[in-house]
Amino acid sequence: MNLLQFVESFFSYAFNSQKTYGVPFEVALAQSILETGYGKFAPGNMMFGVKAGSNWKGDKQLIKTTEYHDTDKVKYPEIIRIEKQPNGKYLYTVRDYFRKYPTPQESFNDYAIMLTKNFKTAFQYSSDPFRFAKELALRGYATDPNYYSKLESLIKDIQAKKKLLKLQG
Repeated sequence: MNLLQFVESFFSYAFNSQKTYGVPFEVALAQSILETGYGKFAPGNMMFGVKAGSNWKGDKQLIKTTEYHDTDKVKYPEIIRIEKQPNGKYLYTVRDYFRKYPTPQESFNDYAIMLTKNFKTAFQYSSDPFRFAKELALRGYATDPNYYSKLESLIKDIQAKKKLLKLQG
């Protein structure tokens, strides 16, 4: 699936979530693209890579992922490999538990609810998807040190495709 196909397929879920919870649809789509590889890796409708922590009461699944940390002492259900990076950080390849959903819309909604609880400061920038995304990155949504620059690039591309598709919002 390419960017245009992804936006066409998932725009309505992101837009519904924006109307209900205030997460800019461009940010939701950009994060979903990063987390799923344009929809290629979304087992169990897992559109955002939200971990199934100890408080999660829904379905979960054990999935291979990568994480960056400042130490080589972080615990996971299964550690496959830890590699020290030139910048001093550690790249982990692990299996961890992620949330599983019956539909993509439930994933988009749960993601938005999680943001309202854990990233409240981002919502003061709901009208500016770039600032909203920057706030998520600054507050540690992902461990990738280049997370914001990736989101920024995707948001620009999504805004361009939205105009081509003449989507509402």
